[in-house]
Amino acid sequence: MTVNAGATLEGHGNVSNISGGGMISPGNSVGILTATQVNPSSGTSFLFELTQTGSPTYSDAAASGNDLLHLTAATPFLTPLTSANQITIDFSGASLATGEVFRGGFFTNTPSATSEVNNATFIYEGLKGFTVNFDGFVTEPVADFPSGSIGGTVLEFDISGTGTTVPDTSSTGPLLLLGLAATFGVHLRLRQRLGNTETASI
Repeated sequence: MTVNAGATLEGHGNVSNISGGGMISPGNSVGILTATQVNPSSGTSFLFELTQTGSPTYSDAAASGNDLLHLTAATPFLTPLTSANQITIDFSGASLATGEVFRGGFFTNTPSATSEVNNATFIYEGLKGFTVNFDGFVTEPVADFPSGSIGGTVLEFDISGTGTTVPDTSSTGPLLLLGLAATFGVHLRLRQRLGNTETASI
C-alpha cells in the first residue's frame, strides 16, 4: 500500500506493506493498525495518540487507549527512519504526571533496536509543561492481540518535570449555575422569613 504525500492512512484492521510520503495515523482516534512492514524511505510520517498509561489494550484494536502500528514481518522497517520521517506523539488526551510511563507507537513481533527509529524527527504535543523522555524499544513479554498472545518490542515514553494537568471543564458551567441558583434561593427565603426588615448576608 502506497500512502501518497498529503494523504493519511488511518483506522484499524490489516494492510500489507506500507510505503510512500504520506502519514500513518492508526485508529479512528486511538486504535491499532496492523501491517507487514514499513518502507519509510519516501519520508513517511506518523501520528500516534497516547491517552492511557502503561501499554495499549492490545485486545481491542478499535479502543486500544494508545495508538499502535503493529508490524508483523521479520524485518519490520525496510530501512531505518531518518530525520525526513516525522513522528508526532500526541498526549493531549492524557492526564500527565511525573513518573508515568506510556507505551505505544510501534510494536514489532521481531525484537527491534531503538536505532531503527531514533533518528526520526520527534514532535511531542499536549505536554502541558511536562517533559518526555524517549526510552526507545522495550520488551513487551505478552501482548494479547485478537490473533493471539505474543511477545515483541514496543516504544516507551516516560514523563518528567513539573507541569500542569488541565482538568476537564466540560461540566463546570452547569455546576456553577446550580450553585448560583441554590445560593439565590436561600437568599430569597431568608429575606421572606425576615419580612424584608433586615438584610440577610450569605
